[in-house]
Amino acid sequence: MSQAGIISVNNIPPPPGSVLDLKGNDGISVGPDGSGVINVLGETLYTTRGNAGSHTLFIDPRVNAYPITPFVVGTVGSAGYQTIQAGINAANAAGGGVVYIQPGTYTENLTLFDKVDLYGTPAVSQNQGASTSIIGQHTPPISGHIGFNSIYFQNTSHIFNSAAAGTTHIVFLNCESAVQSGYFLNLPNWTGIFEFWDNNPSAAGAPFSVNDGGINNSGGATLFAFDCGIGFGTNVMAISGVVFGTGINFSCPINFGTGSNITLDDCQFAGQVTFSGNATGNICTSRFTGGSNPSITMSSSASVKIASAIVDSSNNPAISGAGAGTLTYSDLVFLNNAAFAGTLTLATVSWQPYSRAIAATDGTKVGTCAFNSSHFSVDATGFVTLAGGGQAIDSIGTQTGTNPIAPTAAGLVTINGATVAAGTNPVRTDGTGANTMAVEVQISQAIAATDATKIGLCNFNSSQFSVDANGFVSTNGNTVNWQSISANQTLVKNTGYFCISPGGALSLALPSTASSTIGDIIEITLDGATSWTITQAASQQIRFGNLQTTSGVGGSLASTAAGDTLRMVYQSSGKWNVLSSVGNLTIA
Repeated sequence: MSQAGIISVNNIPPPPGSVLDLKGNDGISVGPDGSGVINVLGETLYTTRGNAGSHTLFIDPRVNAYPITPFVVGTVGSAGYQTIQAGINAANAAGGGVVYIQPGTYTENLTLFDKVDLYGTPAVSQNQGASTSIIGQHTPPISGHIGFNSIYFQNTSHIFNSAAAGTTHIVFLNCESAVQSGYFLNLPNWTGIFEFWDNNPSAAGAPFSVNDGGINNSGGATLFAFDCGIGFGTNVMAISGVVFGTGINFSCPINFGTGSNITLDDCQFAGQVTFSGNATGNICTSRFTGGSNPSITMSSSASVKIASAIVDSSNNPAISGAGAGTLTYSDLVFLNNAAFAGTLTLATVSWQPYSRAIAATDGTKVGTCAFNSSHFSVDATGFVTLAGGGQAIDSIGTQTGTNPIAPTAAGLVTINGATVAAGTNPVRTDGTGANTMAVEVQISQAIAATDATKIGLCNFNSSQFSVDANGFVSTNGNTVNWQSISANQTLVKNTGYFCISPGGALSLALPSTASSTIGDIIEITLDGATSWTITQAASQQIRFGNLQTTSGVGGSLASTAAGDTLRMVYQSSGKWNVLSSVGNLTIA
């Protein structure tokens, strides 16, 4: 009897060695030609071959019969495997491969193997439908490499779980996760590499609430992460190896423990960040949000550096800890409390915030300061005491006249203001009596060159200058001379340039450092020429916001479109600072 889809003989038993007809899936019978031959030919995805010796006809899939992978998981009739584990096992038996998982929700606890990667549906978000979701807990191989792409992982507890000291390099690309309570990677003894690209924990992981600590590892595993989120909730993430990444959103508390070596830029920390053990490294241009907890706790014995960061904590202090290591910071902006714990070892490139004068005590306004050793003493705990006897001031030395000046019995010293003829002391003290003195300021004078000893009080010619109520002096009229250019040239200080047609791509060299003076202005606007590029000589550099061009001949700043404009001012030592700009400028 013939069956659809099977090469068979008609109902009449044929003589040995003969075939009467063949019947395909469409039910059509095909008989032999005049020579007794029936041709069996392959089409797009299949080819046929015969073995005369064994009287066998083979139908083989072509290479393109598997346009994605031979290991496809889905429903019966649309895929070769109905469970992910079956597809994984088949790929592993074949020596590795990609297991493609069709859209759907699969509840499986997977055992994973080296060289077997899992690919889901690119519409990864559970809110977009047609995604590949896997509910369960999975065991990674202890060595090798494994990757995951476009999969939504869910579980009530840990998703990847193993106590082994595995070395496997695990890569996640465009994946999402929802952990009800636990860790996405609970691999405490792992020594391999965790790599994240554009992954995120789900903030609404229905049917699971989300409390995901992200990573639990004290074995020294390396973390590479870029433009992704890791962790969500109150479970504390544990990191212990090399950490390198940018654009990461850590949405849970995190402890960088022993072995951590950190290089992170442009990150957000939504929970308390702790440096413990011998954790070390650098974190730049990031945001630390501690809420009612300290944003940062420094308990490491090694050095940690934080630069150009925002610190937002209502706790006092906002930065706590008592580690033996040094916390070096620069350009911190405090949005709430601004205190450092007195037990910290601190260093900084530029102290911020500084102390300030306020009307009453306020813990959010404390800052750093230094004390004049002739007037104060400071003990090992930071307690400040006035130097000298019962009077706040014992005496005041003056440059001329009565010297020293002593306070009255009531502790009073009278200080008067006065002017004095031009000399070599811009401001001097003059003892005018036993308990009185004058602070004298000399009058300005005309001199040939700069001399700090000759500065003094002056007024301004109203036809040439204006002075506002705050004493701010401006020249009357425009101090920048403007000109139109259409050819390459060296820029001249205190000059503005319209880059016009028929100018092409104009190369504009910075003025020489020797000819530049602090406060020199240059302005450039593109209006007709193709573009402009500011070039640099040796040791010259341009700062643009928090970015800087490459120092020296290799650095430049260029326009990208008509109307691009900038105004910059010379600082010192070959450095120019952009004060304002219009358009998108290219920094090199």
